[in-house]
Amino acid sequence: MTYNEYWQVIDGGFKPSQLVVFKYEDEGVATLEDGLYVAGEEPEGSAFVAKMAKFVKASMKGWDYAKSHPDEAVKSSWPVTRLAPRPKKTRSG
Repeated sequence: MTYNEYWQVIDGGFKPSQLVVFKYEDEGVATLEDGLYVAGEEPEGSAFVAKMAKFVKASMKGWDYAKSHPDEAVKSSWPVTRLAPRPKKTRSG
């Protein structure tokens, strides 16, 4: 995410010339960033709200685990990541 992580990488000591940056939108993929979005209305306190709360709690638990076990997190995600299609064009800086 060029609005956040890009600058964290730069602050970590990398130079823009060392990075390959591409925008998802330029590749025909749009993302909704970090939010959860729901179409329609659900009554407060509904089973759906409880299910979403469980999902968020489980997601946070997973991220905490990955943070505490970075080698395992990389090892488990690498097979999927390395098979992902690569962008046709790249942009730097």
